[in-house]
Amino acid sequence: MDEGAIYRAFGRAVAQRRRAIPKTQEQVAREIGLSRASLANIERGSQKVFLHQILALTKALELESSHEIVPTKAPEQSQASREEVRFSGAKDLSRNQKAFVTNLVRSLSKSQDRK
Repeated sequence: MDEGAIYRAFGRAVAQRRRAIPKTQEQVAREIGLSRASLANIERGSQKVFLHQILALTKALELESSHEIVPTKAPEQSQASREEVRFSGAKDLSRNQKAFVTNLVRSLSKSQDRK
């Protein structure tokens, strides 16, 4: 099971709902007691979430149940998304730059898979 895929799916659900109601990251973060940056990390799937935060998100996102944002099963992954992007000679890249390149490579791989 890929934990990262679960957190990414959760993050996408949070972001979709937040935009649908509509609220800003700042508003929701304030309601749940986190920084805007932490909420952005949750929405990206790069920050783990505690149960009390899921319950607070449920309330802040005006949901009846946390089941509306928590994945019910592990998301399926394509082979391309399971592959680790390796960086050689890129030790000067920041974490954000490496994440950008990784996402770019994965999206290009997915577009090639569809052809």
